Amino acid sequence: MLSHTDISGYPLSSQQRYLQSLPGSPTINHLLLCLRGPLDRDRLARALDVVVERHESLRTKFCQPSTLTVPLQIVEPQGGVAWESVDWGAEENLERTIAACRQAACQQFQSLETLPLVRAVLGQRAPEEHWLLVSVPAICADTESLHNLALELAGVYGDRSGDLIPADEVVQYPQFVAWQQELAEEDDTANGRAFWSAIASPPLSAPLTKPKTLADKPGPTQMQMLGWPWQGSCREIGDNSETAAILLAAWLVVLWRQTEREEFAIGVRNWERSDEALAEGLGAFQVQMPLQVQLDTDMTVAALTRQVGQTWQQMDSWQDYFQPESVDLPVGFEFVRVPNLNAGDVEFEISRTWSPSNRNTLRLRCIARDETLRAELHYDPTAISLAAVRAIADQWQTAVTWISSDPTLSLSRISLLGDGFPTTITSPTAPATIPVEPNILQTFARVATDCADRVAVADETQRLTYSELDRRSNQLAHALVAQGAGPEVPIALYAERTAAAIVAMLAILKAGSAYLPIDPALPAAGVARRLQDADVPLVITQTSLSERLPQDAPPALYLDAEASAGYPETPPDSSHAGKQLAYLLYTSGSTGEPKAVAVEHRQLMAYTRAAIARLQLPADANYAVVSTLAADLGHTMVFPCLVQGGTLHLLTGVRASDSRAFASYCQEHGIDCLKIVPSHLQVLLQGPDPGAVLPRQRLILGGEACRWPLIETILAQQPSCQIFNHYGPTETTVGAFAHPVTAAAVTDAIAATVPIGKPLAGVEAYALDTELKPVPVGVPGELYIGGATLSRGYFQRPELNAERFIDCVCPGDSGALSTAGTNGATAVKLYRTGDRVRLLPDGTVEFLGRVDRQVKLHGFRIELGEIETVLGRNEAISEVAAVVREDRLGNPILVAYVTPASDGTSFDSTALRQYLQGQLPEYAIPSLFVTLKALPLTPNGKVNRQALPAPEKVRPELSPNFVAPSTELEEAIAEIWCEVLQLETVGVRDNFFELGGHSLLATQVLSRLQETFTIELPLQRLFDARTIADIAEIVEEILIAEVESLSEEEVQETLDRVG
Repeated sequence: MLSHTDISGYPLSSQQRYLQSLPGSPTINHLLLCLRGPLDRDRLARALDVVVERHESLRTKFCQPSTLTVPLQIVEPQGGVAWESVDWGAEENLERTIAACRQAACQQFQSLETLPLVRAVLGQRAPEEHWLLVSVPAICADTESLHNLALELAGVYGDRSGDLIPADEVVQYPQFVAWQQELAEEDDTANGRAFWSAIASPPLSAPLTKPKTLADKPGPTQMQMLGWPWQGSCREIGDNSETAAILLAAWLVVLWRQTEREEFAIGVRNWERSDEALAEGLGAFQVQMPLQVQLDTDMTVAALTRQVGQTWQQMDSWQDYFQPESVDLPVGFEFVRVPNLNAGDVEFEISRTWSPSNRNTLRLRCIARDETLRAELHYDPTAISLAAVRAIADQWQTAVTWISSDPTLSLSRISLLGDGFPTTITSPTAPATIPVEPNILQTFARVATDCADRVAVADETQRLTYSELDRRSNQLAHALVAQGAGPEVPIALYAERTAAAIVAMLAILKAGSAYLPIDPALPAAGVARRLQDADVPLVITQTSLSERLPQDAPPALYLDAEASAGYPETPPDSSHAGKQLAYLLYTSGSTGEPKAVAVEHRQLMAYTRAAIARLQLPADANYAVVSTLAADLGHTMVFPCLVQGGTLHLLTGVRASDSRAFASYCQEHGIDCLKIVPSHLQVLLQGPDPGAVLPRQRLILGGEACRWPLIETILAQQPSCQIFNHYGPTETTVGAFAHPVTAAAVTDAIAATVPIGKPLAGVEAYALDTELKPVPVGVPGELYIGGATLSRGYFQRPELNAERFIDCVCPGDSGALSTAGTNGATAVKLYRTGDRVRLLPDGTVEFLGRVDRQVKLHGFRIELGEIETVLGRNEAISEVAAVVREDRLGNPILVAYVTPASDGTSFDSTALRQYLQGQLPEYAIPSLFVTLKALPLTPNGKVNRQALPAPEKVRPELSPNFVAPSTELEEAIAEIWCEVLQLETVGVRDNFFELGGHSLLATQVLSRLQETFTIELPLQRLFDARTIADIAEIVEEILIAEVESLSEEEVQETLDRVG
């Protein structure tokens, strides 16, 4: 097929063009030989010269004449070798010495325009122990070529030249280039290109790598290598033809489990030349090709290895038509068979080769020598840590054992968990020593005595000292006892976020009852359901909220009516046992019916102690509550503050959502500690003074996944503030994990979002697969939580408790937790969170999402199924699907897709919002409604949520009621709306919330209105206005009021500003 052609100058091959395109080119390959015996140095040098003379690729220089647009390679009659001899006898660390030699060799290859391009370093360790490092540009010789070079060098040195094929019969690289060019014109070329084009699977990204937004800037990187002592046997794994396929199959299983991608492509290096005539040649023949695979849980090991073998066979048959520069493959695999060398009285042994000539972030290299195997993982240290690489190496080694032992095994049964891996996620800290009392009330009583005159709680209108808070809560507790309060009796707290609400919360606990907070913003139907479901005998509320209570609500006790006047100021004689109910909190339910989580005193105390220790919450500090009392997000502030003598500040919803007002309060009162939802803080940071909204000492983020750009913004504004990411379901009492976030954590991050960290003291946590087996580092699993903070369960819901709270015993021989039969072992109760997580190499945990259809949005837990259930009750709707989508700025929004029950039916988003407002809380009402003729389905008939179209970012229709802005003031406001809502057109009568707005977006509008018109506009007025026309009237009214107080010159300036 190939004929000898005398070419003195010729273009680059496709392989060479690819190598030239790599960052940091030229890349250099290295061959390390161990030479044992009485070495003749001169004879060795002559032998290497002979090898160079035999191969034109080793006598080739590269240049780019001014008349050409592409490089040219020119073969010289003489090549030569750059030699260096050193004495390594005193060197204790041979690896480090060789690495330094490789680095020095790479630095000497600054130009490929002059010869020699073969460099050799001969190091002597002992009289009969030498090491030879040969370095050659990858553009001249690939890994297999280095092996051929070693074979020929040993043969020439051992005077076995007769065993080598004659020099004139060796296929030279120029011939290969000429043949490659001829190949492009053959009939099979189109078929070959079509084969590679048909590979549709996207390349797989390396697992456990830094997110792209955090990775170092692109540029040349020095790949590093991890070798480990594991050695396998080809006989144990399979015969010669199966070995590579089995090793690759194990690698694919690890990648599949790590990434959860069922179809993907990785790069594999061809280790066999496409033509036998090329077998003895030296040059850049090797290419990394995309191997496309499909894996699923039901596939057997035999099926996978068969698929790998068949795919590989197809790739080999079409490898000559692959264009290596056409695709980047971050993950790679290479199988190398090292030949045995015979050099007479000196033993030649190939110790190692280095070939960094691929754009791999992570590459597994398997090396076979005779019947033994060893493995190396080559990795980019700027993208993946050594700890992550070690974890992946352990998992691959475990997978090889499983795959080589039983070909009938299904992939789902393969465990990647090696011996000695911990089954629990460990906690780094012990419980705090403060407070020491067995429950919150006893600790508060001590603090109320020690800090009697210190301000305990403050809101917009009043401040209470610890002494006053203690006395008032005692009086109210007596009033509650008089009305039937006692152990296990839930008392509803239906009040705004004020100091009086904290008085009531403590009073309920002191009366021996459990408090049930209900948000006043909740629709009346939702309030009624909670009161009825919990069988509440009494409601504590405010007179201003009395009209919102359902007509059949239980008796009410009003905080502002002095209902507790005249009662004793000492605490009542009530029970507060550790196992006694402390509070109920309702969370969203998938069936449309919310469920109440029951938390006992001992769990609340355990959380408070652990939170103080892990979050380093200071005593005698100012704590701010900016979230509803009907969720436990604010408990991280409330209880650690009150048991340490701090001051608790309760901010109204309006102030907490207004960046300027919030910043003003924080600065005036010196807020030290704040817990807030990331999306809420993101909005506040967009105000005129972002640094002023941050606390002085501790910032606790929780309620939803936290993204790295927010952390970078916070650190830029307030580098001295300590940041913690806090995670935990309500079922595990506020929070179960925490993670300190520092500038170093941002730099070294491998998680896509900020990790949730490690368990708090007393928390027991597991990441398990579907068979309740612990998952290893990097492999996603479901999070199970137990321990001291695990709640009692759902209030009066035994069937749901049996489903979500399971009794388990420690892993047995199978490595799985057992739920069937304890055999006398002590069982532990665990809560199945439904949250997908993965364990990171440093022992922290990353939150990945949900295994079900529950989401957290703006700090609220939302069951998408609940939204679908309520919407599905509307007779005009046939089908509905609720999903969370991201807007253009990456902010999550709720979107509902609906189909009409009859043809011709159209949906008015206003009517749908009004329909939902009486049944769902505001945060669970979709921002957008999209009408479809039919919902897309999967082949098995289920709704294909991935195929739902992206909601339009333009106004769907200009209805007859559409009125365009008619004044410059209305146009300015409309421009702000369009920017915030990401719409092209809005009308002056459009409702802000019906166009997809929500409270957090409203604060952005407010901030921009205030900045544009230099006015002070209360957020509540914006909520009440809702349309551009109404807002324009308010702005005009404020400006007119300002004008009346200005001089003529100031009036003119204001008119010029408004336009």
